Amino acid sequence: MDAVSISSILDPSAAPSPKPKRTPSEARAIALAHASNLQIRKALEASVLSNLEALLDLPTTTTPLPTIATTMARTGIHPASRPCADDVAALKFRLRHFSPADYDDLLEERTINAQCGYALCPLPPRALPRGTGRVVAVDAARRFVERRKMERFCTPECARRALWLRVQLPTEPAWAREDVTAGARVDGGGKVWGVELGVEVPQGWTAGGEVVLLEEVESGGGGRGAREADVRRLKEELREMGVKGGALEVVVREKQAGPGEGVAPPTLGEGEEGAGRIEGFRVKE
Repeated sequence: MDAVSISSILDPSAAPSPKPKRTPSEARAIALAHASNLQIRKALEASVLSNLEALLDLPTTTTPLPTIATTMARTGIHPASRPCADDVAALKFRLRHFSPADYDDLLEERTINAQCGYALCPLPPRALPRGTGRVVAVDAARRFVERRKMERFCTPECARRALWLRVQLPTEPAWAREDVTAGARVDGGGKVWGVELGVEVPQGWTAGGEVVLLEEVESGGGGRGAREADVRRLKEELREMGVKGGALEVVVREKQAGPGEGVAPPTLGEGEEGAGRIEGFRVKE
């Protein structure tokens, strides 16, 4: 190193000037902002837990299981395919702050309670025969699935219904989502305002951008079509669960091209040769 460089390093005047110290009011404002953010996070995490517990009470039917099973055998109609409107509203409302990780906790808790993982299903989950190991071979022994995952639902149909809800959930936790925390504030007593934290559906509340049921998408009455990315994720989720066969009828929302925009022809992604149709609305395993 030459002498010029050494002198420039040793010269105190060449050192960067220290950052100006914050004023007491600035430091206080920053500390209050951090404390408010932490309080909002704690409130939302507690809300998610409360809503998870409330989802264990769904569906609200009081019909005995033997009667439900008899009716299902006679009519061939699964009770989860025709839930009551109040239960549907409660489900959508209570999932509003969920992430996929929170939803997995819900599936686990319903399994522990001997409930089908789909929150609108009154039936217990299926149980594999005794002697079945912790890992089950599926798809002609080409893949292996954890037994506990296969025993979360009563039928493959309920697995589709439940996992369809999961793929629609935002990946970020509620406290990190701008659409949730934008109007949140904390008063002097530490109470959080500007964000709905309860578990009961408020009077006059209507579903907006919340999840839609599988039946609503298939019938076209859910307010929006299915996103192609959600359809692909659902197929992946079902494959990991060892669920195959059957059709999934969905209406895929098409993006409207703006003025002067060209529309590229649809293409199959990597590894999707021979996959089910998307634009044709039918997706099969």
